Amino acid sequence: MIVPRPRLVLFAGAVAAPLAGAAWAFPGTQWFCVPSLLVLTAVAVADAWMSMHILDGLVLEAPGVIRATAGRHTRIPVRIRHGRPDALEIRLAPGIPAGLTDPGSDIAFTVPPAARIEAEWSFLAATRGRFRVDSCAVEAPSRLGLWSIRGVRQVPFEVRVYPDMRRAAAPAEALFLARGLYGSRPRRQVGRGREFEHLREFVRGDSRDDIHWKATARRGVPIVKTWQIERTQEVYACIDVSRLGGRPSEPSPDEERVPGGLTVLDRWITAALVLGRAAQAQGDLFGLMAFSGGIRRFVRARNGAAHYGLCRDAIFALEPHGEGPSFEEVCTFLDLRLRRRSLLVFLTDLSDPSAADSFKRGVELIRRRHIVMVGALQPPFVRPVFSPPDPASVDGIYRALAGHLLWARLKELQQTLSRTGVTLMPLSEASLAAEVVSRYLEVKRRQLL
Repeated sequence: MIVPRPRLVLFAGAVAAPLAGAAWAFPGTQWFCVPSLLVLTAVAVADAWMSMHILDGLVLEAPGVIRATAGRHTRIPVRIRHGRPDALEIRLAPGIPAGLTDPGSDIAFTVPPAARIEAEWSFLAATRGRFRVDSCAVEAPSRLGLWSIRGVRQVPFEVRVYPDMRRAAAPAEALFLARGLYGSRPRRQVGRGREFEHLREFVRGDSRDDIHWKATARRGVPIVKTWQIERTQEVYACIDVSRLGGRPSEPSPDEERVPGGLTVLDRWITAALVLGRAAQAQGDLFGLMAFSGGIRRFVRARNGAAHYGLCRDAIFALEPHGEGPSFEEVCTFLDLRLRRRSLLVFLTDLSDPSAADSFKRGVELIRRRHIVMVGALQPPFVRPVFSPPDPASVDGIYRALAGHLLWARLKELQQTLSRTGVTLMPLSEASLAAEVVSRYLEVKRRQLL
């Protein structure tokens, strides 16, 4: 595509237009004005013709996968090379998909003759997800600068925008810092551990229950067994990606507002990733599952940085489905797949009566073999009817009554599940990740696994 540049417009207005006006107003000057107009037109046409292929040989390259964080500026390195013997001034404007904003609009620079350079394109991702960029618009001036030669180059790459875990992980990181046994200071450990470590000779104060009788018989002196805290326990985050996760999440007063707002599913994904970091810091195995009417994702529990990256890539782009959750199918799947006793943290919404009934039926399959915890978000309006703040209008009174009924229903469900050994945690949206990590560390401290 060829479009006129401001220089051509200025040239036509300052030179060509006066010549045409003079030829029309003063017929005696036509012998000079008409040839001059033809020469100027020929120069413009020749400039366009000689610059038609000025972009030939221009190649753009970008990494196949770009990883970014929602709410942060990210730069994409773009490599440009061309084989022309002269320098080339170009501008780039990558195709921006929905969900990405471009603060710089385009990039302008000069490519030296027969050289290869690198440029950067800056963008801001408002929400998490997977975005695809296929092409980039290119523009270069003609040889005389009268025209702009435009074209499109294929630069396929993928942008993976992960949730911003800075604010969500900050309250939880203090719980699993590696300064003591389980946090910023040592905590009292309940029990003596369940994993066998080694044998040693009996010393005064050891319990007779720890005596290894076969080793004692072989060596002729009392030998006892020593135990250590298990470090390779399995922890699973089970994320509900059904229609219940599409509800908007209200930010707390001290929380930054995200363009477009957060959903409940965004909170659950962030909490699951924070739990994975905590499990990795404690030496445990972390896995995850995403479900709605069926199983959407399943990653078996392992540890290591590469495994954490695999878990993050598996859930960062999840979107709510229009169907409701099927906890019977989910629990049947877990009962068949998980042979080892594990901690299962369900991130779901049980305020819906049908979902609560489905969960109570399904959890009967796994509650005896595994430790089951439910992190359910509790909206700010769900509280006892006489708790502050007082309603300021009639609509506020009805809203407070609705919140009280929902709060009472969750309390009743919490007591029902507690009698079966399942822990229901009604959590606030701002402290979801920190509370989930705190409950996980409490299970570790008490050696319930």
